[in-house]
Amino acid sequence: MTFAGGAAFDTNASIKQLMKALDKAAPLMKDREEDLSFVKQIVHGKDFQSLMHIHNEVKHGGTKTEEPVTKNSVAMSHIVCYHCENISGRDASELFDLLSSPLVHALLFTHDKVANKEYPAVLMNADQENVKDRRQFRHVRIERNTAEPLGATIKLNKDGFVEVSRILHRSLADRSGTLHPGDVIHTINGWTARGSDIDTVADHMQDLTGVIEILISTTHSEKPPARRNTNLVRYKTHFDYDPSKDQYLPCREAGLAFTRGTILNVLNQDDPNWWQAVHDSGSQDLRAGLIPGASLQEKLEYAKLCKQNQFNKQRKPWTIRRKRAGHHKELKYNPQTNEEYSCVDNLLYEEVVKIAPQKNRPRPIVLVGPEHEVMDLNALIEQLITEDDRRFTRPSRYYTTRTPEVLARKHQIISQGEMEQHIKDNELVEYEDDNGSYSATSVKQIKVIIEAGKTCLLTLKPQFLKVIKGNAELKPFVIYFRTPDIVHMRNTWKPHLKITEQEMRKLIQEGRDIEIKYSSFFDDLIVFTDRNAAYQHLLTTSKRLMEEYQWVPASWVKR
Repeated sequence: MTFAGGAAFDTNASIKQLMKALDKAAPLMKDREEDLSFVKQIVHGKDFQSLMHIHNEVKHGGTKTEEPVTKNSVAMSHIVCYHCENISGRDASELFDLLSSPLVHALLFTHDKVANKEYPAVLMNADQENVKDRRQFRHVRIERNTAEPLGATIKLNKDGFVEVSRILHRSLADRSGTLHPGDVIHTINGWTARGSDIDTVADHMQDLTGVIEILISTTHSEKPPARRNTNLVRYKTHFDYDPSKDQYLPCREAGLAFTRGTILNVLNQDDPNWWQAVHDSGSQDLRAGLIPGASLQEKLEYAKLCKQNQFNKQRKPWTIRRKRAGHHKELKYNPQTNEEYSCVDNLLYEEVVKIAPQKNRPRPIVLVGPEHEVMDLNALIEQLITEDDRRFTRPSRYYTTRTPEVLARKHQIISQGEMEQHIKDNELVEYEDDNGSYSATSVKQIKVIIEAGKTCLLTLKPQFLKVIKGNAELKPFVIYFRTPDIVHMRNTWKPHLKITEQEMRKLIQEGRDIEIKYSSFFDDLIVFTDRNAAYQHLLTTSKRLMEEYQWVPASWVKR
């Protein structure tokens, strides 16, 4: 083997050279002959020579470089176990038990770490010449052999020093255990950090590879603070996030991008403005990224609404006219003071859990979308029921007025007093008041369908989504039907359907308004290009709900 300088390395020659150096030092150590003799005995010992040989082998490498066969043996073992479960026989069973062993799993995990050169940091005592107070200052060394970010964000403290503000969960800095929030960085590989701005320090650290030696001072005791227990919480996102466009993000390289509907594992919420999260992929080795906390994002969304003139402080309170036979009742409220109609109802993050499908209790499917005969969702439901009435049905409705149509459909007739009592007792998922003539759908009617083992289909106006989604017993699945773009409407709808240009634009705007206000209640979204595509999507969705695990609001399970 050779050193970087090219000279051949020989352990025996190195031992002889060391012994010559000790002999040369003998005249200077006449009063410490016993110590010198003890050192020579150690050097002549087989244990020392073996350790020296191993040390040089590891440090300088051999003439033959061994490359790992694989760098993801843990993932491969999972695949093998999966196939073993589907194979009968003693050998497959024994292999499954072996690979499932915690000890083997730990061995493979360590192998992958070494193969990927993900070495932990090495602590080193600071030189006494450079450091006066060992209790406050220390050197840390971190081995960084990949392009993986360090995973520590920094800031300038009140004294102008560069300080670690946070450590990202599962990052290189977190796995090393050597850096902690509040540590002050003085030098990085001999380069002085003080006097430089944050961007300069961050760029300098980002470009470093190999051994990174950092001199820090800390307010912690000599024993580093224990890590906090991380309570993992899963959230479904209801907005899109691009870190590269976020001017408030402390470190853009540390940001985690996601789209609406993504499931995130939030690992740390200590900072209310910036949470640490990973995508829910089943892997335990993902490194956390920063996402805006709920409180910060609410402020940003509020500012966005103000900018888009969606929320005007000066506008007059709205008025709802609730008509009854013989008189009107007016309810006035202002969006700023009435929580029930606040924009905040549109959640940004929703805590979720995964539940198993229940084939004997299918989830109701709720259809929502802009109202127009071209997008007739009720006709879509009737088509499904006609095709398979043993699988699909819709709830009957309460009515307070007898009409031939109501009697023909066998809906239930109740008094107006009974209807108002149902409303007061929150027993309805929706109701309509047409000049004093009420009609409604009750929770009880939907439960009867669920208990019969059928899939309940119904349409709702978006303002009632909060009511039905708040019912943990029903566990509804809401599908929103979005209008296609204006070009598709002109080319596909207008030549064959009765719809004007003005109606198309109005329909698109109505759909946008619904999404702005109620998108957090949607479980699925489909562009309504034509009825046949929508029909096929509903069939596929109903089958998926019967066979696959689903994410649902955590409040449904915690009650």
